[in-house]
Amino acid sequence: MCRFYGIQSDHPARQYRAFAALRAQSHEHKDGWGVARFEGQQLEVAIGLEPAHVSPRFIELGSRPSSALLAHIRLASVGGVCQTNAHPFVGDGWAFSHNGTVRRFADHRAAFEGLLPDARRAAIKGQTDSERCFQLFLHYLEGSSLAEVARSLSRVMKAVANTFDQGHDEKSSTNFLVSNGVVMAAARRGRTLFTAQVEGTRMIASEPLWHDQLWSAVPEEFVVGFDEHSQLQRFDAAAL
Repeated sequence: MCRFYGIQSDHPARQYRAFAALRAQSHEHKDGWGVARFEGQQLEVAIGLEPAHVSPRFIELGSRPSSALLAHIRLASVGGVCQTNAHPFVGDGWAFSHNGTVRRFADHRAAFEGLLPDARRAAIKGQTDSERCFQLFLHYLEGSSLAEVARSLSRVMKAVANTFDQGHDEKSSTNFLVSNGVVMAAARRGRTLFTAQVEGTRMIASEPLWHDQLWSAVPEEFVVGFDEHSQLQRFDAAAL
């Protein structure tokens, strides 16, 4: 189980407050951190294997203005604490983070990997369920509109449920967050997910990061996101 946070803003904004909240959460979610920042067409990724609350680099990244950003703090469940297992995963201009665990992953890993074409399987570097979900997201993705991104996330959620959860009461949790710096989308299944907006900055987070503004809960098995015009949209994953 992990925590993630994403922003899409009309203007470059510093993230002191959000990163302070993530640092506090990292006392529990202690198995490293990752930040993906978009500057125009450029994607910059920073990874740390130490807890975020002891990392000067994590603090510094929160002080840098950004108009599109993903941050992740990890509590490892599948795969050890190492560079290749760290979030966010990146490829084809996208950054991807996962909050949750694919249940019975070792039992059905080969079947899940069988959903991927050879090139996508070859791109996998680590041991995590999350990285395989990312590669399946890229495989399913047919365009870069928010609706197409939401559809791809929904298909990954369904693939996980069909492969790992059939006949079991304990379900996999597949909360995903993805961005290419223009659109941002997140899926909710099995963990909490919230959105908020303040001063032209739109946010997605695993849980409310502070309590002096309204955070809106995303319904279970929904996908939400901000399109290229920064408009919030919600999609019922079952209908995609």
